[in-house]
Amino acid sequence: MRGTWARKGFGASVRRAALIPVRYGLTAEKIRKQLQLMVETVRLADCSPTIGVTAATLVRHPRIFSDLAGLDLVVHGYEHVGYGGLTDEQQAHDLDRACFAFATLGLNANGFRAPYLDANGATLRLLRERGFAFDSSFPYLALPNQSEFRPLFMGAAQVRYGTLETTPQTPYLEANLVEVPVSLPDDELLIDALGYRNPELISRIFYSMLKEVVNRNSVLVLQIHPERFSLCAAATRDVLSRATDLGGWMTNLTELAAWIRGQNGSSGGWPDGHAFALAVTGDLDALTIADFGRRLWP
Repeated sequence: MRGTWARKGFGASVRRAALIPVRYGLTAEKIRKQLQLMVETVRLADCSPTIGVTAATLVRHPRIFSDLAGLDLVVHGYEHVGYGGLTDEQQAHDLDRACFAFATLGLNANGFRAPYLDANGATLRLLRERGFAFDSSFPYLALPNQSEFRPLFMGAAQVRYGTLETTPQTPYLEANLVEVPVSLPDDELLIDALGYRNPELISRIFYSMLKEVVNRNSVLVLQIHPERFSLCAAATRDVLSRATDLGGWMTNLTELAAWIRGQNGSSGGWPDGHAFALAVTGDLDALTIADFGRRLWP
């Protein structure tokens, strides 16, 4: 089993906090508009994004239910705290609170993504015990070795996520839980870590990741938080269009995990003769300035 991924910690949260007034408002309207843009963009490719939702956010903002209706949802903890830094008992407590909140609100989610992509072996055991179908918490660097961007993102990724896989990763089934690795760079690395905001540059990076996936008949799992989606919208439209032209399967994590399970853990082939798979995901962990403030000063 791979080791625990490092949390980004207080310092990274403070740097992100400097952009709170730009990305968040006193109400949830800014983030709701970003989420709507994300959904509309992905639906152009006849699929929907997978949204990881922190349960405490749902409890505080029940109006978000209408925005999430019909989307592929995964549990993103109850509070937004990295599981790798918690004891087994603390992880179980947070996970159970999240599951109870989802059930009480009538929301269905068969998958999990750890806050900060910070999980460990205990997390996966707890997910299996609670009947989760899949997890998507472990990142890897999805840029090819020859990419001009790889050295820059390698350093930034290690700062945020600790030691991580740098060889291509594919989904797999282990002890009845499908693991769907997350492709890096994500929006945090692109925008917050390296300051990339040029749509053409972001598109080039996404396309570099896509080409590696196409060559290996594998899966590209993009991670773009709704709060930054407008900065990645053009690049997302471009990569979805290119992927469709190249014969890719545009899907979400629940459909992807179900396919892997149906193939007994193999990703050697894709439905309807598709050459590879692509899913767009994003985690919804705060809707207002107050929500984010609770993370810094609970």
